[in-house]
Amino acid sequence: MKRVLVTGAAGFIGRSLVRALREKGFEVRCLIRRQGSGKAQQALGDTFAEFWYGDLTDAESLRGIARDIDTVFHLASIGDLNAPDPYYPAYCRVNVAGTENLIRECQSSGTGRFVYFSSLAAIEYPLTPYGKTKAAAEKAVRASGLPFAVIRFPMVWDTQEYGEFKKIACLIRLGVIPVIGKRKFRLRNLHRGTLVSASINCISCPLRQCVATFESAPLEMLELLEKISRGPRGASLVPLAIPAWGVYPIVWIFEKFSLLFNVMPFLTVKRLRYLMSR
Repeated sequence: MKRVLVTGAAGFIGRSLVRALREKGFEVRCLIRRQGSGKAQQALGDTFAEFWYGDLTDAESLRGIARDIDTVFHLASIGDLNAPDPYYPAYCRVNVAGTENLIRECQSSGTGRFVYFSSLAAIEYPLTPYGKTKAAAEKAVRASGLPFAVIRFPMVWDTQEYGEFKKIACLIRLGVIPVIGKRKFRLRNLHRGTLVSASINCISCPLRQCVATFESAPLEMLELLEKISRGPRGASLVPLAIPAWGVYPIVWIFEKFSLLFNVMPFLTVKRLRYLMSR
């Protein structure tokens, strides 16, 4: 029976991946931080996966984690596409240095394949702190000498839970969603189940090294959110029109206040410009 390691196992994508792997008969080891052990137990306790308590930023805690492991699925990272530049050092510590720590363990253990979950943000302009660190981690994976698969993907969604849209979950529950300006910008997206299936297929990929991009046809914001809301709400959303000229100053003010109080901004001006250009 093949043994696999999943980092970020308790996350939105990770817990779905762990369940799918267990259903296919794989033995699964999950990297879990002790601070999040309660959440992991709640999300994965019934999967009978093995828990390894450690932290990507603590190389000593990873010692031996890849022993007897055939494939590593590296999902764990910190990141928000809306993060402004001051967040870069913190993202680099986890997304780049943490990935390098895991790679060293895989090299010493002779891991069969390293599957790295990157992002389209690694190749999109303008690069955010999240995108920059994903690109740097990709570079580390490529230079590792390990058999690898790098998976790039856009925003991930599912009808069972809000996932990456949890920031606006309160609006979805109320049945309304803001629509900025008259332009209907489209979002690149991918269903969680599609990503999980594609990543599992990487185990049997005949190529020693590959980089793959997975995404579905772009959808308008309202159309995508209605797909998501049908699961938790079972009803359609009502668009709330907001003029574009009034949004930029509001986003700018919230971004500045967020930095002042060391809170992640809901949206940045840079990200808003990018979305409006789609």
